[in-house]
Amino acid sequence: MRGHHVIATTLFALLSAQCTVLPQRQRVPIVYLDQGWTEHDRQSYYRTPQGMELLGMRYQWLLALERPVGSQRFAAPDHLAQFGFLIDDDPVGNPDQLPVGFTKHRDANTGDEMLDLACATCHSGQINYGGKGIRIDGGAAMHDMNQFIEALAVAQLTTYILPWKFDHFAQKVLGVRYPNGKRELRHAFASVLHTFLSQGITQWYHGQSLTQDGFGRTDALGRIGNTLFADRLQVPANYRRADAPVSIPHLWDIWLLDWAQWNGSIHQPMMRNAGTALGLDAPLRLVNADGELVPAAERYQSTVEVAALHCVETTLAQLQTPRWPEDVLGTIDRTKAARGKDLYDQHCASCHDPRVAEYHTGWHPPHSPAPTTMLPEWQVALFPVDQIGTDPRAADNFANRTADLSKLDPSDPALRHSSAADGLRYITSRVITRQYDELGLTAAQRAEFDGFGRPDEVRAPRMYRAAPLDGIWATSPYLHNGSVPNLYQLLLPAAQRDATFFVGNFEYDPKHVGYESTRFLGGFRFRTSGVGNANSGHEYGTDMSDADRWALVEYLKIVGEDAPLPAAPELPQCGPR
Repeated sequence: MRGHHVIATTLFALLSAQCTVLPQRQRVPIVYLDQGWTEHDRQSYYRTPQGMELLGMRYQWLLALERPVGSQRFAAPDHLAQFGFLIDDDPVGNPDQLPVGFTKHRDANTGDEMLDLACATCHSGQINYGGKGIRIDGGAAMHDMNQFIEALAVAQLTTYILPWKFDHFAQKVLGVRYPNGKRELRHAFASVLHTFLSQGITQWYHGQSLTQDGFGRTDALGRIGNTLFADRLQVPANYRRADAPVSIPHLWDIWLLDWAQWNGSIHQPMMRNAGTALGLDAPLRLVNADGELVPAAERYQSTVEVAALHCVETTLAQLQTPRWPEDVLGTIDRTKAARGKDLYDQHCASCHDPRVAEYHTGWHPPHSPAPTTMLPEWQVALFPVDQIGTDPRAADNFANRTADLSKLDPSDPALRHSSAADGLRYITSRVITRQYDELGLTAAQRAEFDGFGRPDEVRAPRMYRAAPLDGIWATSPYLHNGSVPNLYQLLLPAAQRDATFFVGNFEYDPKHVGYESTRFLGGFRFRTSGVGNANSGHEYGTDMSDADRWALVEYLKIVGEDAPLPAAPELPQCGPR
């Protein structure tokens, strides 16, 4: 392997990062809420791949890796739980005992099983209280992906450098082929390790980690842009700082929303899902090793699994809002909540209650005699960042970003100075179309896969959406950047909110409605003074009395419980992969 001085420097940096103390997670019995899913639906969601590959990591390699010190398995459930991943003890659906969302797909060229991360990796939550773990399907994960990738890089590096560790690894991976296949395995392993180290160096060089994500956050749009516009095109000038991490959103009403993302930038479900998979390192053929555009016949080839993403989207359309479990978190004071309902109608409803409409689409459910259908849609209000007063960086970064994509088509002058929105649509729509062509989908099937006929519109407003509040109790911390630890503090003037608190604790505070945010071992210290971390703005109803504030908090525990989500059109069922 080349560049031993780079490896040594990187090893020192990664080992320093590895010294970070991680939380010790207590195993607790899991309570599954009735969210309208069968166990089949849940396991389908947990294990359906997107087609992404974690920097070339093979599935079997993850199972075989040891921790940097000692011989304990890196992928042991209790170890991965320290990074915030959710343990799934199902022996049938998850025989390898990997966390929720860890899955695999087979590389069509090599036949290797690649490590894939399902949507559930980031969009499944858990709340611990009273010795029980309440699983929130479609909720926000509370993991630290960056720390996980750093630890995985250290485990690979020590395995590569220490002969006895590589022997242990090779014996597990090769089985009866050991030792004959050891040299070939070492060469492939070195290539993936180089990818991990190169990405770390690149992100450091371009200042991508100036604002730490911590638990439960990521700068999704920033990282997608860097992956598509810079990494995949090999145009370093297209890198931008991914310094505006946002909270991972919940998904139980995602299929109803007219526009997704915190800034209301993406309209079509398939565009949202395929763009996410591409941003999470799904391989994409645009240029060759020399940075030159590949032939048209190869261009936009990708491992993105549009059929699998459609499967996930149809499964999510059956998911219902999680209801406050009174038998675990305590009974609701209905008298206080009734007063809170009046306050909600006065202070919150005009912004957060979506306008429920129907839209007419050329798509229709399979086997339906009707050529078109009317579908429900939640039209969500958007507010300029200057009006709402919350930290503007996430919206500004996407709205102001441009990229030189002229390499894709030198004859198109518009590509030389493309907006982030246009660039995301340009690349992702071509990946999707190629996949549709390869699957031989009809026009009706393409409209169904798109997401009930929605067009592939992408925009970049300097705005944030006022998300619907159904199930808000299960989505802390609050504001788009997770800068307010609980609902009670969200109703206070910004100057009275915690300027510093700790994130990553699964233990829940049912009184204030949010995760426990006091100091704990291994917690991430959230500083609202950091770039993109401001807890300002959204000072609506903050002048109410404290009694009224508590009444509103009580109602927000149950808002929407008397209005179940609309039933989605009947679609073909998909199952665990």
